[in-house]
Amino acid sequence: AGATLLDVGGAATAGHRLKVIQGGDGVQGSMQYLSGTTSRFHVDSSTGKVGIGTNDPDTTLHITKNQSSANSSIKLENAAGGNDSSFSIDWQLASSGTSAQIKAIRTNSFKSSSSLHQHN
Repeated sequence: AGATLLDVGGAATAGHRLKVIQGGDGVQGSMQYLSGTTSRFHVDSSTGKVGIGTNDPDTTLHITKNQSSANSSIKLENAAGGNDSSFSIDWQLASSGTSAQIKAIRTNSFKSSSSLHQHN
């Protein structure tokens, strides 16, 4: 059987579109959100890889940005963000138990700080 395509939205080369593609083998496929012909968000169903700004992610989460004037590509926000709050990003290598953390802390007396911790 051939591939099945569900394409919802604007014309093939304009507007905002959502595409769901089912490969002919029942395994391959993808879901994409496009603005015109530019992929803004892509999920590859056979690998589980997610692409933002790319339709060919080569890692679990692949973010591509092509803007020289913008400062950040990723923003993580603790909306509560009150005094004595924090937000962290944690990495862990399950096989070795090694982990690392980047943490932003807000206290009553000091509004922001950042730290990098490595644990064995």
